[in-house]
Amino acid sequence: MKVEYQVFSGSDFVKANVVGKVDFEASTKAFAALAGDPAFPRNQRILLDLRECDCDMSITDVYYLVRAIAREREKFTGRMAIVVAETEAQKLAGFMETTAGNVGLQVRAFGAPDAAKAWLDGEEHDGSETRTLVTD
Repeated sequence: MKVEYQVFSGSDFVKANVVGKVDFEASTKAFAALAGDPAFPRNQRILLDLRECDCDMSITDVYYLVRAIAREREKFTGRMAIVVAETEAQKLAGFMETTAGNVGLQVRAFGAPDAAKAWLDGEEHDGSETRTLVTD
């Protein structure tokens, strides 16, 4: 998994692009590294673009990832928008959204970066970019 992120000077916004295989171990390491980066101040709005990754996580992995992020709560007090494309990743991102809300984190999943950025900026969106429920 490769994570490239940019902290925008003079703002409270971080954009991270993730490429490659995403699993629990790599994800927890990436969030820990981000929390430990001195260029990453508190209360950042985070746009996490996962459209170019291969998600290899289970529901249980997502649950424990959220718990790990919550332990670094002082660094992750701002909103986090997750942009996903594939169906399985959408399901996991939706579960992450719910689980994060249960521990006081502000996380939402989106299908398009424009809707995600609008939510991060505090703008309401019309729901046209929200996840689609897929049943097997």
